[in-house]
Amino acid sequence: MNELIPIALPVVEPVNVEAIAGQLGLTVPDDDVYGPQLTTRITNLATAARIHCENYTRSCFITSTWLYQRDGWPPRDLRYEDRGQPGAFLLPRTPFQSIVSFNYVNEDGNIVPLALDASYGTNVSEPMYGYQLDPGTDTRPARLSPRWATPWPPLRWVPNAVQIQFKAGYGGPVTPL
Repeated sequence: MNELIPIALPVVEPVNVEAIAGQLGLTVPDDDVYGPQLTTRITNLATAARIHCENYTRSCFITSTWLYQRDGWPPRDLRYEDRGQPGAFLLPRTPFQSIVSFNYVNEDGNIVPLALDASYGTNVSEPMYGYQLDPGTDTRPARLSPRWATPWPPLRWVPNAVQIQFKAGYGGPVTPL
């Protein structure tokens, strides 16, 4: 099973209440009754609109942290040879920023971290198992594949045996023009 869980959602919206009210031709009243009510309503609508648009585009407008869980390694890619290359993970949110952690449950039942192999197989002193990173673009998801010429490590077949925590998003709020 694949599951994407939000860990740290944005603390601010991409566009602030004043900019939204201005676009609607409204002014936020200064009184103690209608000002907070209008601000709360606009904030709730802005949050709902952001979440809908992010889900539709499979992206993050503001930096957020996600946990991607899988029961096992991705299937082999059979385009390359008879037995295929080990499959790659496509992280389901763009634009990718960084990997926070990449863990799996080994055959003994221990949670083991996988390290990034930035040498792409040229450094033979790296550990046997690791992953390579293709960070993707604003519209193309990041891709994680095993170290060059190695398979994914053996794992215990348990629910959520592979857990990847990552950050994605464009950054902070936008400035209205």
